[in-house]
Amino acid sequence: MKEKYSYELTNNGYYILINGEKVIHQYEPYIPNKSLNYEENAKKQIDELLIMDYLTEITNGTKTIEDVPEELKENVQGMLKEQEEARQNEPATVKDYKNLQTSITDIELALAEIYEMGVQK
Repeated sequence: MKEKYSYELTNNGYYILINGEKVIHQYEPYIPNKSLNYEENAKKQIDELLIMDYLTEITNGTKTIEDVPEELKENVQGMLKEQEEARQNEPATVKDYKNLQTSITDIELALAEIYEMGVQK
């Protein structure tokens, strides 16, 4: 994993640092979970970022579920299952449409050739 996450608490929120750079700033009144303190929110948000990184790497084939730390594995597995279910239920994709268009074009060209052969006889 390329990214290293950390956090820095402030008097009214926190920063999420990615590779040492302040990238995300959460502050009052925009703290994600009011029932958690700033540190708990920061750690939870880092876990969410890690989960997304692992999902990306598993999807790309650069990691497997075995590479995921135990404390994140259940969440990653759940999201992988949701992604698979969504893929199975999604409507025709742009790729499917382009393949259909190519097939139609091939048929039209073949019909045009047949027509031309018939006209030439």
